[in-house]
Amino acid sequence: MADDQQLWGCTEVAAHLGTSIGAARSRKSRGSLPAPDDASVPDRPRWKPATFRRTSPPERDEQAVAVAFAVTTASAVTAIAAAQDNYGVCAVALAACALGAVLISRSQDAATERAVLHELRTSPDQPAEILARELGLRPAAVRLSLHRLTKTGIPLPGADPAD
Repeated sequence: MADDQQLWGCTEVAAHLGTSIGAARSRKSRGSLPAPDDASVPDRPRWKPATFRRTSPPERDEQAVAVAFAVTTASAVTAIAAAQDNYGVCAVALAACALGAVLISRSQDAATERAVLHELRTSPDQPAEILARELGLRPAAVRLSLHRLTKTGIPLPGADPAD
């Protein structure tokens, strides 16, 4: 039983990652979490804390949170303006929503690129699929980040300078 106390379930993993339990289960089902250290009980995966301690939880991007709040507010203004047939205000609020969505997307892309670059610095020569699993991201997002980082001229650890 002492070993059971040393293992994390989805609740502890979610708390460590700063997500909901449902999001942690979703990450597990799509293969974005490391393989469980103990899968002896069906539908109850468990991990050693050390499996997750080597990767820190994602940083909270305060600017993205503020923009998301502004987009939510602009969405509410759009709905109210449309209900009152005030289409000028509605158009401005929709434009604010679109701008906010672009800013959130760019913020998330930048966070992904920082995480990929950090992971490459700690352990270079990893394929995109392994990086994605280690970071809890989708492989396509990691490949896109690698492409963007290469295009910007940032030297990637483990990359051949002749490429």
